[in-house]
Formats: sequence, structure tokens, C-alpha cells
Amino acid sequence: MSRARLFGSRLLLRRAVAAAGGTDPANVMLERGAGGRPGVRVPAGFDGGISHTAGLLLVGVARGRRIGVDVEERDRSLLTPGLPEKVCHPQELAALRMLPYADRNRMLVRLWTLKEAYAKALGIGLGLDFSSVSFRPRSVGRGTTVWRCPAAPGWHFQSGTVGGHFVVACAVGPRSGPL
Repeated sequence: MSRARLFGSRLLLRRAVAAAGGTDPANVMLERGAGGRPGVRVPAGFDGGISHTAGLLLVGVARGRRIGVDVEERDRSLLTPGLPEKVCHPQELAALRMLPYADRNRMLVRLWTLKEAYAKALGIGLGLDFSSVSFRPRSVGRGTTVWRCPAAPGWHFQSGTVGGHFVVACAVGPRSGPL
């Protein structure tokens, strides 16, 4: 990540935490966790996530819960040989193969962003075996989908599109004690 993008993402996260916590951004203290994951030291009880791709920077803030976010270009080509098998659970692979070919890549991008947001929230990034967790749509609304992941009880997952060009995903953990 370039220094300017890193600075900008941290500044945006500080402002988002300040807005959620009802404080001045100067009172927000961020820290760098394991693997470079952003953390919120002050105010206590908040968690934050950052993601970026060409043209979009995304931050997420949660109080009393872990959060992970991810963003990718909607048309990023992920349908390369072997990648769907590394990213998808066998049930997802079967569902993916049932889709018309033109829709497969977009679904794969959606699954990728959900899994990456979850892995970021867990603090393990690409250390998560993406094929070990499966996502199924639970409800579809205007522009967003709520997802279910049987391997992650108590977690909330949502994805949608921004500007018609980007897919965004958010993973929010169950209520917890102090973060």
C-alpha cells in the first residue's frame, strides 16, 4: 500500500470512529495489530476495518464487535483455472456451476469479498482456507444481500454494490466483551 493511501485510509478510519463514538478525531488513537490489521485503542470498545481497490477506499467501524470489510471491482477476473476450487466450498462450487457462464465471475467476486472480509475480521487475512467456509444468501434487498455462513454462528454478513462498479462486503462478529 502506498504511503499516501495508507495515510488516507487511517485518516478516514479515525474520522469514522470519531463519528460513531461521538468524539473529535483528535481523540481517536489507532494501532497496528498482528499482520498489519488496524485496531482502535481509543475510544475503547471499537473495531475498524479497511479495504481498497483502484478507485475506492472503504472503512468499517463496529462497537463491541469485530468487523472486516472488503471491496473489489465487480468485473475483476477471478474465473482462472484452479481459483474457484481454492476459493469455494464444494456446495458453492456446485451452485456456481449451475449459473450461466456470464454470471459466474460476478458471483465468485461476491464470495471472494465475503470471505476476505471474514478473514480480515478474524485477523488472519489470507490465512483462512476460503474453501472451508460456505456462504448462502439469506435475503436479498435493494442492492444488498444478507448472507449466512454456517461455520460462523452469531456473525452477520452483507454484500452489495457501490457505484455499479464495485462489490463491497462486511463481516460483523457476535457481541463481545472489551475488544
